[in-house]
Amino acid sequence: VVARFLQKENLAGQEIPLGFTFSFPMAQQSLSEGTLVKWTKGFDCSGVIDQNVADLLSNALSNIEATKGVKVVALANDTAGTQVAGSLKYPNCHCGIILGTGT
Repeated sequence: VVARFLQKENLAGQEIPLGFTFSFPMAQQSLSEGTLVKWTKGFDCSGVIDQNVADLLSNALSNIEATKGVKVVALANDTAGTQVAGSLKYPNCHCGIILGTGT
């Protein structure tokens, strides 16, 4: 998906900062580093718990020619991502909320 977007926008191979939302419990060590605590919502992929999910995404992107210039610079949970997105259009937005996720 990322590669197709970059190719469509003529950005393949360029340095691109990437922020992404990760909707699972994580221990966040910095803006761009967070380790998965546990899978929820019926997911269970082996070898990911206690791993830095930003590094896992970065490594996957580095294996695709069109996405080699993509650098993960920000990682947020879905509620924080919603609040930040809302505050871009509405500066007085002080809260993000996610309804209907999980089991």
